[in-house]
Amino acid sequence: MYREIPVSLVSVDKEYDFDIFLKIHDKQRLFAAKGARLTNDHVGMLRSRDTHIFVLEQDWDTARKQLYQRRSHVIIAPESDTRKKADRIYNSAMQSIKDAYRGLVPRTISEVEKNADELVKLILSDDKVIEGLKLIETTDHFTYQHSVRVGIYATALLLKLMGDKLTRNQIKKLSTGYFLHDIGMTRIPMQIIEKPEQLSEFEWKLIRMHPIWGHESIRKTEFLSIEATNIILTHHERHDGSGYPNKSKGEEIPTYARMCAIADAFESLTAQRPYRKAYEPFEALRIMFQEMSREFDPELFMTFVKLLGPEA
Repeated sequence: MYREIPVSLVSVDKEYDFDIFLKIHDKQRLFAAKGARLTNDHVGMLRSRDTHIFVLEQDWDTARKQLYQRRSHVIIAPESDTRKKADRIYNSAMQSIKDAYRGLVPRTISEVEKNADELVKLILSDDKVIEGLKLIETTDHFTYQHSVRVGIYATALLLKLMGDKLTRNQIKKLSTGYFLHDIGMTRIPMQIIEKPEQLSEFEWKLIRMHPIWGHESIRKTEFLSIEATNIILTHHERHDGSGYPNKSKGEEIPTYARMCAIADAFESLTAQRPYRKAYEPFEALRIMFQEMSREFDPELFMTFVKLLGPEA
């Protein structure tokens, strides 16, 4: 059995204590044996093609620790210049977004960067935001990566829709809620987050508690606005009432949380999960449109498609 790993986590001039495999014609083939040092050419080849790489199931714990050690350093290490740290977090997240769009239209990435770049870096310079992300990162790197990417997507959508209607300070406060939307996941045991099999009913009940736990913990700090804390509480509510924790629907769900729900679903579909492969971005949008459309505000979703989808 194999576990897929994100290409973006592989580093140049780094030795790993596990074998790395490529998937070729539906079969895994050895790419780099344990102890091999990857060159610029190796990593460049992986990132320039639609490549999927894997490790053996028994090497997963070792791979997770080694691959994420360098990424963890970005957010955990002390840094006197908070702007430099913000730049590194942002650039790392944008690289993973670009990896998801490999070989596809570059316009999408430029649209996201144009809408979110400077404001996102400003938000990531906030010590309190860093502390929240640090808590998420030290619990689970996948949730951390997810949180930052959702923050970027949702902020880009917010700016696209309301950039001329809200003050910069209002946008900053709302965007902070996007970056910390999943902070309640820090209370979910890792064996549930990483479980490759179907979750039990009890495990699902725990997962469905994370918006409530996140809302409670952030509300106690009193550094986010009411609107931003409501994003944390309601980002899993759905337009048709099928979401959680309160089965709110339509206009009962705050507009900003409805934006987060769209960004959250899209990022989840385009990211690798223990129980399934990652979908390509346009396939994810197709699934959202054809199979999940009732779950999202139709006007907000169509703006998201225009932001992230292919050119007409």
